[in-house]
Amino acid sequence: MRANKTLKPLPPLFSDNHDYSKHVKQILRSPYAWLDSAESLLYVSQSLGRQLEKMYKENKKVNSETWKNIDLHKRDKKFIALNKTYYLLSGLALESLSKGIIVAREPEYDILNHGLKDLLIKAGIDFSDKKTGAWEKQLCERLKINIVWSGRYPAPKPKSATDIRYGMYLEPDLSLIKKWVNSLRKNLIIEVEKEMKLRRRNQA
Repeated sequence: MRANKTLKPLPPLFSDNHDYSKHVKQILRSPYAWLDSAESLLYVSQSLGRQLEKMYKENKKVNSETWKNIDLHKRDKKFIALNKTYYLLSGLALESLSKGIIVAREPEYDILNHGLKDLLIKAGIDFSDKKTGAWEKQLCERLKINIVWSGRYPAPKPKSATDIRYGMYLEPDLSLIKKWVNSLRKNLIIEVEKEMKLRRRNQA
C-alpha cells in the first residue's frame, strides 16, 4: 500500500481571531509561561557560557579591560558564534524572568518591549552599588544590543548603529548574569507557586 504523500493543512487551533487573541493574552499574563520560556533559554545559554569561558581563559591574547588586542574576536568564528548567541539567549532569558515577575505583580503592566534595564529594575534588580552599578548598566546595554540586532543580524539599522564592541564578551559578565538569573529565577518561582495555589483554590 502506497503512502499518501499529500500533506493536509492542520486545522486551526482557534475558531476566530478573538479566541486566539484572548489565548495569547492569557499566556503573556502567566508567570509560569514566562518561567518555562526562561528555562528553555537558560538550558542552552548556560552551556554556551561554559564553553565561552573556557575558550576565553585558554586564549590570553585578549585583554578584556582595555581592548588593546581583539585578535580572537576577529579571527575565531567559533568564539564569535558562541559570544553572540550566549548574549542573545542570556538577554532573552533575563527578559523572560523579569517579565514573569512583573506580570505576577502588575498584570496590566506593559512588558512588550526590549528595555532590559527598566525591566530588570522593575523586577527588583538593584543597580545602585557604586562599585558595580556602572558596569551592570553597561552590561544591560550590551545584552539589549544583542537582543535587538547583534545576536541575530550582521549589522544594525543605520539609525541604531552602535560600537560593535558592545556585543563582545567581557570577563565579569558571566558572574553578573548568573547573579541576576539566580535572583530573578528564585523570585519568579515564588510567584509561580502563588499562581498555582490560586488555580487549585479556584478549581476546588
